[in-house]
Amino acid sequence: MDRFTNARDVIKHIGGGLPIYPALVDVALKKKDLDRSSATPEQITAAETESTDRHLAVMIIMGADKY
Repeated sequence: MDRFTNARDVIKHIGGGLPIYPALVDVALKKKDLDRSSATPEQITAAETESTDRHLAVMIIMGADKY
């Protein structure tokens, strides 16, 4: 977990970022009965943040020690 967090922090520090997957954003919006055409920019930003958090969680689980 520490290595993962450090790697993420380094990427952010040098100006990088994690990818935002449109399909994950659409799922986050759909959970709130929205789509891109009816959502406000703030709602889309919140959905992007949620989808990035979910992506990070999957990355942590996939990289976890299996034992």
